[in-house]
Amino acid sequence: MGRHAAGEPMLARAHHVVVVSAALGAVRLATIELADPLDGAPFTAHDAAALRVLAAHYASLLASRTIVVNAAEVARFALEPLGGS
Repeated sequence: MGRHAAGEPMLARAHHVVVVSAALGAVRLATIELADPLDGAPFTAHDAAALRVLAAHYASLLASRTIVVNAAEVARFALEPLGGS
């Protein structure tokens, strides 16, 4: 999860958030987070459904490519508590 310059998690100030996993079977390859639509309205079920379709395509793309993983970076994010801190 990204952070503001002051070290605060980027989503800490968000009013509306939608999060979906890009997964292949039971394996989560990525997480996509969107916050605060430009119109200021909450995300709709249609927005979430569209993001799930995008995430499925992204997972398919990731699965079709060779990915070099930095194990230390993965471990750092895996141990970070949800919501940052």
